[in-house]
Amino acid sequence: MSNPRKYFFVGLNTGFVSDKRPDQRCLDFYTARSDHGLYCAVVGNVTIPGGVGPNPNTAEISDHPAWSRLANSIAAKGALAGIQLATVWPSYVGMKNFVSRTSAEQIGRCHNLVRSLAVEDVESLFRAIHHGSDLAIKAGFGHIQLHAAHGYLISLLIDRRIYPDADIVLAAVADWAKRCTAQAVETSIRVSLRTGDAAFDAAGRQAFIDQIAALPVGYVDLSSGFYAIDKRLIYPTLASIVRQRREETVAVANRHAHREFIFSGKSTATNEADLPTNLHIGICRDLIANPNYLRDKDNGCINSMKCHYYSRNKSHLTCGRWEKAGRLVGG
Repeated sequence: MSNPRKYFFVGLNTGFVSDKRPDQRCLDFYTARSDHGLYCAVVGNVTIPGGVGPNPNTAEISDHPAWSRLANSIAAKGALAGIQLATVWPSYVGMKNFVSRTSAEQIGRCHNLVRSLAVEDVESLFRAIHHGSDLAIKAGFGHIQLHAAHGYLISLLIDRRIYPDADIVLAAVADWAKRCTAQAVETSIRVSLRTGDAAFDAAGRQAFIDQIAALPVGYVDLSSGFYAIDKRLIYPTLASIVRQRREETVAVANRHAHREFIFSGKSTATNEADLPTNLHIGICRDLIANPNYLRDKDNGCINSMKCHYYSRNKSHLTCGRWEKAGRLVGG
């Protein structure tokens, strides 16, 4: 039987970082948003030990006490403290525009990148994932998510359309999930329903998602889009993209009724009563805009777009609704 509907604050990179660690701004941000019935607050886009962040304002998991302070502050407000572990690669440069004019070329670069990796590189990656997970558990995080979406490194390796040896990587993800579960820690994996390149997405997309749904993780977080191809899919605003994302997410949840999924990407624009019971609600921009959103659901994001700080050449998250003296405030 499916769990009751849960609310997740899905992972995002706030940029509230000093020396690769969450600073007081980060603690204040998550503390203000971890109550009113929120099930889990996932601290987003945290680099694995020795990994590479997508921009200079990305935190890296470590044994520094700042991580324990962050996890404890979330738990003290009633939510489960979650963390999203990720990495890109040394030559990665994030796209500032929202849509690439060369999506097929971007897919080709993904092919070339992962096929240049040796087996030892993949093994080293998962040693770092295990180490990062151990550090997160020690710090008090009770939910760990692998960021395998948006064209980040793990997202390329789990997709056999891009990486021929993806089955090896999927087996390693399964081992990671079982290892976390044995330590009484929840797991999830974030994946992209689409890359944004029409030709690539036209073939094998359902088979890929079905493979992910077979993994022994607690939740599959269904996002969409690759940063280097179409960021509109990651941050849907257009009605047509919001509708497509909802339809595809619901279809996956219905096809795998025994699994638990997280629905993000304007999920709050949907009548929850119409959703499958195994589909939980992932919230991002509404909680950025209003820390008390779960208590005041008529007062959320107004699409000011200031939260896209990297695309706007800024160093940290801002919001047109909750901005004061140059920084985001908690409430």
